[in-house]
Amino acid sequence: MTCKITLSREQMLDELAPTIGETVRYRVQRTLDALQGDSMGSLLERVVAQAEQAAIDAVMAHVGGNQSLAAEHLGISRATLIRKLRAT
Repeated sequence: MTCKITLSREQMLDELAPTIGETVRYRVQRTLDALQGDSMGSLLERVVAQAEQAAIDAVMAHVGGNQSLAAEHLGISRATLIRKLRAT
């Protein structure tokens, strides 16, 4: 007998958050190590922009390019999603 456990959307996001945080922390540390004191410019701005683009790309692929569904998954309006897609 198989027992299927279904997690809510919020539970899945809560479980995913530490993994995302660990990945970002690791990549930022590697970048800092590689720069060895050189100017980083706006590191936080770059990290946020890259993470946002990666999330948009992944969600768009997951929903087969459906912008309305992607916007819903991302928690933004379709107009905002379209603006972000055009900016890349």
